[in-house]
Amino acid sequence: MEVAVPNDGWELTDSETFTNSDYYEFQSGRSLITVESVVDHHGDPQQCVLDSLALLETLEERAVIDIGSDDPDERAAGLERNHGWAVYTVEPLQEERSDQEYTIRYDCYTLAPGDASLVVTHATPRDLWTGERDKGERFRDGIDFPASSANTHVNPLAGDGRYFGRTLTMGIPRIWIPRAA
Repeated sequence: MEVAVPNDGWELTDSETFTNSDYYEFQSGRSLITVESVVDHHGDPQQCVLDSLALLETLEERAVIDIGSDDPDERAAGLERNHGWAVYTVEPLQEERSDQEYTIRYDCYTLAPGDASLVVTHATPRDLWTGERDKGERFRDGIDFPASSANTHVNPLAGDGRYFGRTLTMGIPRIWIPRAA
């Protein structure tokens, strides 16, 4: 798999590599994109999106999380062959974070059927989403999956038991607000 990073000012801000998994974080202006290979033992895009939502709910246990963005014309979720996605709006309930609402989109791609997924997460402040979402689309359009990638065997990783190989240090979406604000 290769990622051709578009010329939208993206800068690699973090990366972690484990035996069978990689995590990359890119920032462009107020947008943050993470690209993560996940040994989830299903490689199913729909389940991967649901797993990502479960991680978000764990991280944002004191927030209102709604499916969709503030744009009524934007599709909130979709499912295609080997690709699923969903957009969520997050409103933290803590008084000290009340001004940190954000929109987040999860895209899940099958890396190895029955075994692994690629999770691409795009987050930006809620009020900037409609202006920033095209950056995420151009980024995702630059992902090239070779035909052989769906047949690659990936060895399982030790995870936290709830999220199939996504460790708490790598799998839970990072809070991007302090870096992007």
